[in-house]
Amino acid sequence: MQTDSFDSESIYLWIIPLNIWLDFVWKIGNIRAISMKTELFDYHLPPEKIAQHPIEPRDSSKLLVISQEKEKEKERNFFQEMIFRDITSLLRPRDILVINDTRVMPARIRGITYLESNKREKIKEKREGLKIKDVECLFLRNTAPDIWEIMCFPWERLKTGRTIILENGMTLEIVGETYAGRLVRVPVPHHEWLEVLQKYGEVPLPPYITEHLANSELYQTVYAENLGSTAAPTAGRHFTPELLEKIQNMGVKIARVTLHIGPGTFKPIYEDDVTEYQIHSEFVTIPHETLELLRNRKGRVIAVGTTSMRSLESLAVGKLQPIQSTEYKGQNIGLLKNENNNQSLCTLHFVPCTYQGNTDLYVTPGYEFQLVDALITNFHAPRTSLLVLVAAFMWLENMQAAYQYALTNNFRFLSFGDAMWVEKR
Repeated sequence: MQTDSFDSESIYLWIIPLNIWLDFVWKIGNIRAISMKTELFDYHLPPEKIAQHPIEPRDSSKLLVISQEKEKEKERNFFQEMIFRDITSLLRPRDILVINDTRVMPARIRGITYLESNKREKIKEKREGLKIKDVECLFLRNTAPDIWEIMCFPWERLKTGRTIILENGMTLEIVGETYAGRLVRVPVPHHEWLEVLQKYGEVPLPPYITEHLANSELYQTVYAENLGSTAAPTAGRHFTPELLEKIQNMGVKIARVTLHIGPGTFKPIYEDDVTEYQIHSEFVTIPHETLELLRNRKGRVIAVGTTSMRSLESLAVGKLQPIQSTEYKGQNIGLLKNENNNQSLCTLHFVPCTYQGNTDLYVTPGYEFQLVDALITNFHAPRTSLLVLVAAFMWLENMQAAYQYALTNNFRFLSFGDAMWVEKR
């Protein structure tokens, strides 16, 4: 175990312009939006720092614990290194550990497309010998009983009306376009198509993982259950069944949410200001068991990963709706705060209530966190909404200092990398 400290005012990856803080703060509801240049969330990530393979056993990865203490009337960041399995020393009885139990679909499948060309294209294809084109399809989500949204590579010639022939002989008809890709009609109903993907598809890995992974289960969490993601909630990868059992035996409650992660999670922010970025929407489910644990909590709420945090905060600010029809549908879940009323909306109606919905919650610095007290997360790519969320939780200058420390001290980055623990300031 190693302990070290950094003065967060002296060592930065970034320089914070004064006008950022002069822009401070305007408020709408529970969210305060602060104009911030995207370059503040940029940093140099050497390729050798990106972990290409998962470490085994899972809980032998490194964990960076960040804490803030005052020293001579000046706040300093203190960094402590430990092995992930020793996270039990940070947990307390009555804490609630919230995990995302989504499972990555074997959503990548290959095929060809026949180029039904116009006259000009036919002349070019004849000259170049092009009649068919290999394509790789990534199935994102089901939008209707026989319609799926997909991303295909390359897709410049995949126009509405054309056909994709998959390796197994099945055909997909392109019926429309979306911001993310194409809409295709599949030849069998939804549940049967999931079986097709299970049989012929491959689990997609992030674009920065360039080496082959022989066992795709190593990319999933050990508690992955609800099929629907195109990327894994990788902060949860560090837990083993034995570690989870040990945590529960301490008196820590483990609560589940499901957020199906889309490919937008890897999308860099190209806008000059982070507040101008349009975040992707993802589907969330909060089961009634988790809702009741949150309502009656007596300890801290600890989010395992940014997806668990986004799920919880979406619930807190009213982004999700009860699947039962009650007079409270659409109302902000204010009762989740430990105030005077000890009953949840579900209990008031004697109905086990589950909350669901597509969330477009975009957490940026200035956001007031409602439910989460601590966060376990991996080290994220530059200029991404995930990094912005982490900065909002631990404050920008602390995030910068932590990433500088991690780069200097040989932490592994991104999906197969190491983790960090940070508590809300």
